[in-house]
Amino acid sequence: MKKKTTLLLLTLLIVCTYAHSQNQSFGYVPINDNQLYLSPNGNIGVGTSSPSTLFEINNGTLKLSGYIGNDEENARFVIHTDNATNYNFMELRNINGVQFKVTGTGIVYAKEIKVMTNIPTPDYVFEKDYNLMTISELEKFIFQNKHLPNVPSAKEVEETGMNLASLSNVLLEKVEELTLYTIQQQKLIEELIESQNNDREFIKNLQDQINRLKYESE
Repeated sequence: MKKKTTLLLLTLLIVCTYAHSQNQSFGYVPINDNQLYLSPNGNIGVGTSSPSTLFEINNGTLKLSGYIGNDEENARFVIHTDNATNYNFMELRNINGVQFKVTGTGIVYAKEIKVMTNIPTPDYVFEKDYNLMTISELEKFIFQNKHLPNVPSAKEVEETGMNLASLSNVLLEKVEELTLYTIQQQKLIEELIESQNNDREFIKNLQDQINRLKYESE
């Protein structure tokens, strides 16, 4: 399979080079109901007789499979470009314009990203047997480690990067824990308000008794 692929690529290279030197088109070559066009300027088109780029596919699917060389740590698909910071590595478009883009500086633009993962969502935080740290324990942990429990440190992120799926789960875990802390705090506030109201009522009753005793002693 590897020899056939190498032979095909070599043949295409020779044909394209000759077509470019002669400034003429060699028409098309049938490939699985599609047609491979070689334009006079060396551009290759699949399903189009007038490719506007080096390689253009019209109304078809590009599929890469199997082992492809040993460059770039055995990557399946590699894009190299000079002066990359001024250009985009990749753009996916439809009739509504650019929907996905990867810049030369590594920034990804997309309308929405859906991460499929088998990591369970942290609803376990709301189970009765969940060991929620006390505020004092949490304060001690933060003071010692300079980050929240289960959250990667700045050094870890810098060295190994950030896993979006696991980090999203951890952040949700922290939000749910914060919700529990908020509920606890609200209960404490309500207890303090009730205690304060009781104290006021008690003081009022005492004041009434004092006033009554003063009245009776006169």
